[in-house]
Amino acid sequence: MNVRGHSSGLRLFRKDASVASATLRKADTFFGRLRGLLGQSGLPADEVLWIVPCTSVHTFFMRFPIDVAFIDDEGTIVRLVEHLGSGRLAFAGRARSVLEFAAGSAVRLGLAAGEQLEWSAALGAGRSPLTAGSLRS
Repeated sequence: MNVRGHSSGLRLFRKDASVASATLRKADTFFGRLRGLLGQSGLPADEVLWIVPCTSVHTFFMRFPIDVAFIDDEGTIVRLVEHLGSGRLAFAGRARSVLEFAAGSAVRLGLAAGEQLEWSAALGAGRSPLTAGSLRS
């Protein structure tokens, strides 16, 4: 996957400490957010794109479905959209950022609205809440 932004060694965790993603990529520039996953042929099951700031997403011109988690200021999932197909829109007014997963990941990981997510720079390192202010460029 060729998404610009932070990605080296970042991991996404559920609050219970289970790993939700082996690779967390952050799109936090205008062009990074604009491009998102467009032009990609798919999203590996162990990768997540974190779009900051973001309250809505679209899948126009995308060639594959995705799962989308809308995240608030505290790192809590406020809305979860599973299997968002091509040509669709989704939004959550309280969201401050969005996680885009491969379709089916929400079920596979057992994610649900109300769950808090955290990130870590490396396995075994301390974790921080997944908030829009995390990992400032």
